[in-house]
Amino acid sequence: MGRRKGLRMATETEGRRAVLLREDDNVAVAARPIPRGFALEVGGRTVAVREPIALGHKVALVDVEVGSPVRKYGQIIGFASRPIPSGSWVHVHNLAADLFERDYAHASEAAPASSAGGRSGATSARMAGSGPGTTWWSSAR
Repeated sequence: MGRRKGLRMATETEGRRAVLLREDDNVAVAARPIPRGFALEVGGRTVAVREPIALGHKVALVDVEVGSPVRKYGQIIGFASRPIPSGSWVHVHNLAADLFERDYAHASEAAPASSAGGRSGATSARMAGSGPGTTWWSSAR
């Protein structure tokens, strides 16, 4: 397929340098390389980037104190092992993923499943890619 004269294919990240995955995250993910000194606009704020941020890497949106949680996807992914100023690259040199208490509330934001055909009791469903003969059981409520 050829490109039509004067038309460009738009992409979701065109013009956007970073993506904020959840509103309560304190880091954003670079959608393309971000140069040092770039005024990054993300999540309703402007952050001066302090060092080059590679594609797919994290940039701090706020100052993060030592021991404070770093949030990505709305989840704690680690804790600052040293002060992380706003606009800094966040990676293993300043982020520690130590053991900590987690709340494993799996699928807590998912809508409850309705029972098929109004049946009650135990139902089973075959899961794609889970291997031959594998059956997953759940209780319809």
